[in-house]
Amino acid sequence: MNRWWPLTVLLFTLPALAERRAALLVGENAGDLVDAPLRYAESDAEAMRDVLVRIGGISESNAILLRGATAPELRGALASLAARLAQEGWGKSDRLILYVSAHAGSGGLHLRGSHFPLAELRGFLDESPVGVALLILDTCEAGAAVRAKGLVPLSGRVVEIEKPALTGRIVIASSGPEESAFESDEMGGSIFTQHFIAGLRGAADTSRDGRVTLQEAYAYAYARTIESAVASRTARQTPVFDMDLQGAGELVISDLARGQARLTLDVDRPGEWVIASMSGGPQVTRFVKAEGRVVFAIDAGTWRLRTRAGDFYSEDIIRLRDGAQAIVTEQDLAHWTLVPAGRKGTGSSTTVVAAGAIGSGAVSGLGALAGLAIQVEYAFDWAREAGRPILTATVSQLTGRPRDDSFFERELAMVVGGGLQRPAGPVILSAIGEVGAIGVRQQGVNGGAVFGVQPRFDAQLEVAWRFAGAFSLDASVAGGGLFVHTDEQHHLQPFVLGQAGLGWTW
Repeated sequence: MNRWWPLTVLLFTLPALAERRAALLVGENAGDLVDAPLRYAESDAEAMRDVLVRIGGISESNAILLRGATAPELRGALASLAARLAQEGWGKSDRLILYVSAHAGSGGLHLRGSHFPLAELRGFLDESPVGVALLILDTCEAGAAVRAKGLVPLSGRVVEIEKPALTGRIVIASSGPEESAFESDEMGGSIFTQHFIAGLRGAADTSRDGRVTLQEAYAYAYARTIESAVASRTARQTPVFDMDLQGAGELVISDLARGQARLTLDVDRPGEWVIASMSGGPQVTRFVKAEGRVVFAIDAGTWRLRTRAGDFYSEDIIRLRDGAQAIVTEQDLAHWTLVPAGRKGTGSSTTVVAAGAIGSGAVSGLGALAGLAIQVEYAFDWAREAGRPILTATVSQLTGRPRDDSFFERELAMVVGGGLQRPAGPVILSAIGEVGAIGVRQQGVNGGAVFGVQPRFDAQLEVAWRFAGAFSLDASVAGGGLFVHTDEQHHLQPFVLGQAGLGWTW
C-alpha cells in the first residue's frame, strides 16, 4: 500500500458474494489562512472508517484514511486509487465510497492552503469502474458537487427511492450550495457525520431488520442535522441528495450483526440517548430513538447509556465482551434528579488563588510595591447570558521603599467584592467591583513609625485559564482609589494593582 492510501470512505454491504468493497476517507482540519481551523474533520474521517470496517463489510486493507492532505496529495491519492482499481479488475459488481470532511468554498475544497475543485472529485466518481459509487461530502457549500437537476433538499424525514439501483452514482452533501456545515463540541465532531455514524450503528434502522440501508441512514442524518443546527442557534444547514442509479435492489450500508457487540435498548418511550465509552477511549454517540426497541452495534468494552426526561435523567452501565449482546429495559435504568439550575454545566464553585502582586503605593512618588495576595472566589450556580454572579475576598501584603530610602512602607489590604463571571473560549473572564481598607505602616530610618487605615475602592478584571482539571493560571489587574488621611490633608490617591498566580477550584 503506497502513501496515497490514507483517505476516508464508506461502503455498501450488498448480498452479492462476488462484490468487493472499498472506502477512501479524507479528513483535513486546516484550510486557507482565513479559515478558522476545524477541530474534528480528521477525527470524523477516522470514526467513519472505523464504523465501515466494523459493520460496513470493508476490510482494513480496503479502507483508506488520508489525513493532512494538500490538493496535489489528494489528486495523487485518487490517481493511485484509480490505478489500483484498474489493475485489480474492479467492475460493475464492486462498490466504492468516498468521504471528505474539510473546509470548502467557491466550488472547491480548501486543503492546507491549496484548492481542489469539487467538480474534479465528482468527475472521479463518474469515471470509476465500480458499479455503485457513493460520495459523501461534509463541508461548507457541499451541495455545489450535486448536479443541479438532481438537487433534492428534502423537506420531510424520509428519502423516497422507489427502487434503489445496483449500478450508478450517488452524492450526499451535508449542506446546501450556499450553506455552512457545523461542528459540535458537545458531540465531538461535525453534526452531519456524527448523526450519520449513529444511524449506521442502528439508530436509523426503522425497519428493525438489523441492516441500515442508504435511505434509512440519509433520512436519519438529514432530520437530526436540521434539528441540531436549529437547536444550537447556528445558521441553516440542510443536507442534499443526488442519485443516478439503474436496476433494482437494496443498498445496505451497515449490518449490525457484524459488530463486536450489540446493545438492544428495549425501552418503548422515544427520546435522545447518549452512549459514552468508559474504557479509556473518547467515543461518544448521541442518537434519537423513536418509539419501540432499537439495536445498536458497538465495540466490546464498558459503556454508559444515558437519557434525560424533564428534570430527571436515567442511566445504566453496560459491560460487553467481544461477541456479547446486552438487553437494557426500563427496569435496568437508574433514575436521578438533575442538579437544579445546572445551566450549561456550570454549578457553584469555589476558587482559591495564590498570586504574586505588584502595585502603586498609598504615597505619591513611592514607586512600585511588591508582595503576595490570596483571593477566594465563590461563583453561584445561576447562569445568565451576561454571566453568573461571583463574590470575592482578598488579602494582600505589599512592601517597598521610596528612591531616597528614607522609610520602609508595608501595606496590608483586605477587600471584598462582587461581579460577574463568564467563559470566553478557553478562558474565564471576571469583572469585579471591590471595597475595603488598607493598613499602611511607614517605618523611618531612625526607628520611628506611623500607622493609618485608608479606605479603598477599585474595579478588577480577571482572566483564568484552566489547564489541568481543577487548576488554573489566573491574572488580574485592578484600578481605583484610596482615601488617604494624614495630619496635613485628605486626598484621593489613585492606584493600580496587578496579580498573577495559580488557582484551584472545587
